[in-house]
Amino acid sequence: MAEYHETSAAFTYNATPTHPDSVPEIYIVVVGETSRADNWQINGYNRPTTPRLMDLPGLTAFPRAISQSNTTHKSVPMLLSHLDAATFGDSIYNVKSLITAFKEAGFHTAFFSAHSRNHSFIDFFGEEADETKFIKEQGLNKKHYYDTDLLPFLDRKIAEGHKKLLIVLHAYGSHFNYIDRYPDDRAFFTPDRPAHATHHYRDKQINAYDNTIVYTDYLIHSVIEILRGIPQRRSCVIFVSDHGESLGEGNLYMHGVPILVAPKEQIEIPFIVWTSDEAMKIDTEKKVGQYHVFHSVLSFLG
Repeated sequence: MAEYHETSAAFTYNATPTHPDSVPEIYIVVVGETSRADNWQINGYNRPTTPRLMDLPGLTAFPRAISQSNTTHKSVPMLLSHLDAATFGDSIYNVKSLITAFKEAGFHTAFFSAHSRNHSFIDFFGEEADETKFIKEQGLNKKHYYDTDLLPFLDRKIAEGHKKLLIVLHAYGSHFNYIDRYPDDRAFFTPDRPAHATHHYRDKQINAYDNTIVYTDYLIHSVIEILRGIPQRRSCVIFVSDHGESLGEGNLYMHGVPILVAPKEQIEIPFIVWTSDEAMKIDTEKKVGQYHVFHSVLSFLG
């Protein structure tokens, strides 16, 4: 990894635009964290965890998308690049992300993260963008940072008026400790604490976890509403989580067990697409996974 910038320096997608310059475009990729498909109302869960997205025009939800890794440091670089689980180990040191493809096609690009830098490929890919911000480094002096703290950065970037724009948002989503992912007044399901990862507190833990999904629903809806307020632009939002989470099934909690024995709760993830063109046909029967993110976003770009 220390030599990554040298080994990837010559990489190019040779990407060129096919849409006319006169068509304004905004594409937003929201990378979620630790969100399992089972707990999304829009996927059939019996609790109202995604009330804002349920009837939103132009939105398509794939109920059981598949993660290629139940660890963030592998899954996020895979979903942001053309690599998959079979090629990741051999090729990750030599490639760049979809951000570079969009830059080559003439887009202004931005990467905004609710995480901290950890000198990983996620950092390297994020730094490909014209503007890179890790919000915890921005001097906000907050005790708790929430994913909605990304929205002012999104608003400001859109307000700059770039005709062609790609933004990647890396959210903290549903990562443990769940009660730190949403403000106290957003605790929809209670009691939600203590939310320790033990069988004794499992009901409270699930309440807290479901509250993180409700807050993610609010984040995604807010992003889409921002774009719906710019009707003259062709736009798209893709949300996908890096991996899922165990909540006591089989006495397993959290994630990261070896992928070949990982339960479905750790690898089945939400995958949501919203487009400004409500007539766009999307095959919801298709089996999708994180590896579709890169190809889908470039397909929307043309």
